[in-house]
This record gives sequence, C-alpha cells and structure tokens, in this order.
Amino acid sequence: MVNKYEEPNSQYNLNNVDPSYIEGMKKGIVAFKIKITKMEAKAKLSQNHPIKRQELVIEELERTGNQDKIQVAS
Repeated sequence: MVNKYEEPNSQYNLNNVDPSYIEGMKKGIVAFKIKITKMEAKAKLSQNHPIKRQELVIEELERTGNQDKIQVAS
C-alpha cells in the first residue's frame, strides 16, 4: 500500500523494514468486500493541534507541489 498510495518522495521506505516484520504483518491481513450504502465526510485539517504542528502541516502540503494540496494549505 505504501508503494501504491504514498508520493514518490514520501518519508516511508519499506526497504528499511525488517522482512520478518512484514511477513508477520501479512498474516493479519484479511480480504473482504462490503457494500457501501451511505457516505459521510469530514475535513480534518489539524485545527485542534498546536500552532507549530499546523505550520508543519502547511509546509508539508506546500512542499508537495500538488495544486490541490497547496490550495488546502492556503
């Protein structure tokens, strides 16, 4: 999932993870299907975090270069 969903310059790197840890975690994965009948959403923009944390979130969003993320940061 990291390889699929994280940006190429993400800080997550599976090459640094012990392979036995990954194998152990795989045992806990269970596939399933679910029929979605209703969706609700809520935007969480770290507004309940300290100012310093909010500033770090803004910096990270701006650093991506993604226009949607930059717009959220502003």
